Amino acid sequence: GGRLALLPLLNLLWVNLHAGFLSGFLLLGAFGVGEMMRYARRREGRLWTRLASGPTGARFRAMLFAGCACLVVSVVTPNGAGALMYPFRLMLEVHLLSRICEWQPMPLSGNFMLFWAVLGIGAVAMLRSFLLSRRAGRLRREANVFVTDGLLFFGFALLAIKSCRHVAWVMLLTPSIFGYHLVAARSYLSDKASARPLYAWVAALLALVVGVLPVSQRQCSWLKPPRRQLPVNAAAFIESNGLDLRFYNTYEWGGYLIWRFWPARKVFIDGRCLVYGDDLIRQALKVEDGAEGWQEVLRRWKVKMLILRYGKRPAAHIFADDRWRCVYWDDTVLVALRDDVYEERRPGLPELKLSNPALRPDRFENVDIAALMEELDIVLARTPECGGALAARARCLVRLAPERPEDSRGMLQDALKAARQAVKLFPASALSWRALSEAASATGDDKLAASAAAKAARLKENQQY
Repeated sequence: GGRLALLPLLNLLWVNLHAGFLSGFLLLGAFGVGEMMRYARRREGRLWTRLASGPTGARFRAMLFAGCACLVVSVVTPNGAGALMYPFRLMLEVHLLSRICEWQPMPLSGNFMLFWAVLGIGAVAMLRSFLLSRRAGRLRREANVFVTDGLLFFGFALLAIKSCRHVAWVMLLTPSIFGYHLVAARSYLSDKASARPLYAWVAALLALVVGVLPVSQRQCSWLKPPRRQLPVNAAAFIESNGLDLRFYNTYEWGGYLIWRFWPARKVFIDGRCLVYGDDLIRQALKVEDGAEGWQEVLRRWKVKMLILRYGKRPAAHIFADDRWRCVYWDDTVLVALRDDVYEERRPGLPELKLSNPALRPDRFENVDIAALMEELDIVLARTPECGGALAARARCLVRLAPERPEDSRGMLQDALKAARQAVKLFPASALSWRALSEAASATGDDKLAASAAAKAARLKENQQY
């Protein structure tokens, strides 16, 4: 009970930081239902009488008191009681939530296979634990554990399946729940409660698998934003070049850009859907989709700079009328300036027209390869580990080598090295494998060229770089 007294204080902080504080009530409710199940299995007296009085119901009453206190402190915000209604207003008033990636259903794709694997393993582990408990004649005594864990794990899993933004809760709950049920067999079969050390080791291993490994694979560390998911390098480029301009940004980057630029620069949109409402969300999506009137949206808001996530959505329409000039790109983001703004900064800010990734620069017909190489060198000078630029550079070197016989051997070796590095950085990129195939073929490694070409063909529809 003493530790439960901390919950209202934590909830007071939570409710003033993020609307997800309602998840805390779901957690507390799951444990409360488990406590009710624990008392319900006893035969003496009425359930509510036992919960409301006497020592047996003290734990439940402490949880109920903590829940009520959390509810009371939830109104201690600048919005008062409106904080409690925010999630419901969000679902009822923002009809375009389904167009926003974090609110979309959990996809059956490689990026989310860890979640589906955890869900499947969890279902099997809990079912096995349930059957063993039943066989050992302990199911009635442990029914509250299965009820609580089932509500927590499968309840939050259903929320995640409906909206992938809730996947973090499943991953947070997994180690403790799995750790308990995966080692339950030891105590069930031996009828000893000596499984706690094993439980701790299993829980720690699961925490490593579902927590640390995905983080390390994305090459992000504590207190440092992941460079391949957020416009980290692009923000540094904007600051170093003094581009203090009104800009349009991709929706999912709004929060990071606020953290990076506020108050000097303000974002076009961010994740606070209810703040912006359907009208502005519709305008933002119109720009990204290239729907009719997208140019008018940019004119209306006097946008002078674009910060786009070009790899996720087609962005060729932006450059169809030569109104916007690409001045920066990497594997994540593209920055473009309005033509009149670009002309003012032209001497010190080269346009990356030939290498512009939104225009799919994977076709080299009628292209000045030397000029393209110059642009790629600019990109790689800013971002040395840009897989798209490395792959394009490798292909350029393969085409330039026959024109310079005296340097061709070294150029082809450089091409092969750049292509291998591109594949290492982005193994799921069709362009990286295509570059490796061309470089290997030019250096005489026909076996590697064939396997890389086959890989590129399989990945062709996946992404641009």
